[in-house]
Amino acid sequence: MIQLTDISLSFGSRYLFKNLSWHIKDGKRIGLFGPNGVGKTTLLNMIAGVVAPDKGAVSIPPSHTIGYLPQEVEDTSSDKTVLEEALSAFKHVNELEGELESLTQKLSELEEKNSDEYKKILLRLDAIHNELRTKDSHTLQYQTEKLLMGLGFHDSDLKKTPLLPFRADGE
Repeated sequence: MIQLTDISLSFGSRYLFKNLSWHIKDGKRIGLFGPNGVGKTTLLNMIAGVVAPDKGAVSIPPSHTIGYLPQEVEDTSSDKTVLEEALSAFKHVNELEGELESLTQKLSELEEKNSDEYKKILLRLDAIHNELRTKDSHTLQYQTEKLLMGLGFHDSDLKKTPLLPFRADGE
């Protein structure tokens, strides 16, 4: 369960949130709607860890991963496919998988199988495997494809690179 406890956030003298408490139960889907400027995006940014509250706490279980794609895209020159772009929200999992590969290679090159370094690498590999298992890393691509298709993308769309945004000034 994701929990926000007594969250307060202000911009100058204007409070966006004051003593807000809220929780999202595991497996539940939520929707936020309201007029511009009421804090919908800011609240999601807080849950994603992009914005910190002035007061209060955001609690997310270690087994949960928050994927975040910003509302405004800064770099529109990406040549990533739609699927690759969506999967980039799981950067931490990709980093763990890279570390796993690197440590596995290092382990195979060690000659002393009873050394402290060998044991240290084994312990780190075990920790990485456990973390990847709690994050369901083996199903991330499937779950991401399923989510994108639920948003209206077709299978063929997932392999396309996004189009650059249209600019009204013609540039």
